[in-house]
Order: sequence, then C-alpha cells, then structure tokens
Amino acid sequence: DAKTGQQKWSAPIRLYARSSPAVVNSVVYFGDWIGTLYALDEQTGQQKWTFSTNGPIIPSPTVVDGVVYIGSKFPCVFAIDAATGQQKWCFQYGNSWVESSAAVVNGVVYVGSSDLRKVNAIDAASGTLKWDFTTKGDPWSSPAVSNGVVYIGATGGYLYALDATAGTELWK
Repeated sequence: DAKTGQQKWSAPIRLYARSSPAVVNSVVYFGDWIGTLYALDEQTGQQKWTFSTNGPIIPSPTVVDGVVYIGSKFPCVFAIDAATGQQKWCFQYGNSWVESSAAVVNGVVYVGSSDLRKVNAIDAASGTLKWDFTTKGDPWSSPAVSNGVVYIGATGGYLYALDATAGTELWK
C-alpha cells in the first residue's frame, strides 16, 4: 500500500524476474528467467494467465492496443493477447537472444536482437518483417522512436539513428 508501506500481496514465480513489469489497465505483466510471462491483477495479485516462451525473459513487456510484446532467449519476439494470454504470432530470430524491450509505434514493433546484431521492424498486426538493419555491436538496449527515427544503442559504443520507415542508417 503506497500510503502505509504495507505489502498488499505477493505472487509466487518459478524463478527470479529480470524484466521490469508493465502495468496496463490494472494488470501487471512481467517475465521470469524460466521463460514464463505472467499477467496478474494489480489489486489482488491473482494470476490472470501465464504464457511460456520456452526461454529466459530479460526484456520488459511492452503493452499496446491490447497486445503484449515480449522477447526471450527462445529466440522469438511474441505478440500475446493481453486479455487471454493467447499467442497471436512469433517472429523467429534464428539462434539469437532478444534482450531488447520492444517499442511499438504506428503499428510497427521495433526491437533489437543479440547474436545476429539486428534491429528489426515487425508489422504489429501480422508479425511479418518490414525491414532489418545490421549493427556493428549487439543492440541490447531498447529502442526509442521519435519523429520517424529509431534510436538504439549497441555494444562497442554505438548509438544508431535509423529511418523508421525504411530502416536506413541516418547516423551513428
């Protein structure tokens, strides 16, 4: 309780959580190291649903228009129905981790991967690739999108500015 500092509830999880939670419409969404995505009632902590990604979840969930977007070591970016926990689509990353939290702007999911050193733009409705861009380092950071530009950091000391529509490098 924010006023008293007293614990309101706790919820058991299978293993530790590295991702920060997202709270949307009184539901708390977060992932754990086992690969479980949780949806809990904000007031009671009661579990609404869980979804298994089959790989550790490091990024934080992004919830937009009733869909939860989450990556994992599976390796996949998943779109999950926020109300039911049912998978809408999975965008495969080969053998690369998805450590970056997604940014979703104008119906496009922007996310970075690990080993493949890719920044991808994925259609939010269908899960199909719109474009990808190869970085010189691992794009572990989470992208920010503003005024048609995707900004994302990568290992090796790089910050990229990419055209959000075409995926071309504006500067680094």
